[in-house]
Amino acid sequence: DYVYNNYVLPCKPVCWQEGGNNPPKIDYVNIKDGDKLSEGSFTLKIKVSDDNNLKRLIVKLDGNKIIDQFISGKTYQAEKTIQLTSGQHKLEILVLDDLGAKTTKTVKFEVLSSPKIEEVYPSDGEITPAVIDIYAIVRDSYGIKKVTITLDGREYNAKLLEKYGNTPALTYAKWGLTDVRLGLGKHKMTITAYNVKNAKTS
Repeated sequence: DYVYNNYVLPCKPVCWQEGGNNPPKIDYVNIKDGDKLSEGSFTLKIKVSDDNNLKRLIVKLDGNKIIDQFISGKTYQAEKTIQLTSGQHKLEILVLDDLGAKTTKTVKFEVLSSPKIEEVYPSDGEITPAVIDIYAIVRDSYGIKKVTITLDGREYNAKLLEKYGNTPALTYAKWGLTDVRLGLGKHKMTITAYNVKNAKTS
């Protein structure tokens, strides 16, 4: 028998048998403290482990629960797709094991406002002449750094065609390529806009 806190136990507790109950581990989170992310859809990934047996994983974003899962085993991986909005955010992770040990982690990060692509020519499915001007009208509160146009797998740096408004920064402008010659058939185009904080939108 073993005496623990004035109680006589019929056998040695598990935590004694394993040399002490080490708390669970948060092995991996794909957001780090101080990260700057782009707004929009993001898949959060978390990996936790324990020497004994995991019991529960709770994750909060800005105080709201986004994961609350009863779990088991010595390792567990969680994924959750969330929508990130611009601004400062706080992620809180709590993991508990069967013996009552727990580990917490707090991650503070910033989501940067992404550029807005308001108009694109040619539009999806549009029939065009053989020679065209390709352009996009882009707006961003931080300022537009660059715009790229990927046409049939080849990337080009778009030129600033026209600036709108009276602000010193390029917050609202038309970017594109002129006199682009297209062969017969279908073509694939992707326009990507980057702001001065390197947030992007395609």
